[in-house]
Amino acid sequence: MAAIFAVGPCRGQTGAPPIPATEDPCALSAVLAVSYPSLSMECGDAVELSLVSDEKPPSTVAYQGANPNLNYTLMMVDPDAPSASNPWRAYVIHWLITNIGGDELRVGQYANGTEVMGYISPGPLEGTGFHRYQFFTFSQPGPLAVIPPGSRLDFDVAAFQSDHGLDEPMAGYQFRTQRADGSGGAAILGTDRCVMAMLAVYAVLQLF
Repeated sequence: MAAIFAVGPCRGQTGAPPIPATEDPCALSAVLAVSYPSLSMECGDAVELSLVSDEKPPSTVAYQGANPNLNYTLMMVDPDAPSASNPWRAYVIHWLITNIGGDELRVGQYANGTEVMGYISPGPLEGTGFHRYQFFTFSQPGPLAVIPPGSRLDFDVAAFQSDHGLDEPMAGYQFRTQRADGSGGAAILGTDRCVMAMLAVYAVLQLF
């Protein structure tokens, strides 16, 4: 069945907006322990796409320093959309959960949180090189009621923090992956930005 995509106005080329205090989750004072059902990784590792592209979320995401009396927000983002050298559609929001109890987060559980955006697995486009997939946890000032973003593209992390009273991330994690035949972005960088947007939207929708 043919698909029709509506793509908003193309915006100028910009870098991804930085998350306050860090662009490297592994440099935070606390690192999340993230494990997928068939894979355990160290923060910053490069992994085969096939190991993280089966649409199953991590089996555990643990922050051992979580305060059991607080609730937390967990997000997973891609700051390299459509490529690290030209991230003008960043961030892509891959997963967003709020209201995770600190007692649960300490032991890697998140099932009782509020899933605002369901998990989608990494799906970097061919020819865009390595993408970073970043996880951040934020302590909440209280229970949050969050309206899901209208799009997974162009997610403004800093604005989300400001709108919901979230301070700097408490802990983070990232891994990197690319398509095996990726060429570091050379192919896609020569494409018109509007076409790139359509390709990015198409790639995201194929994950559902």
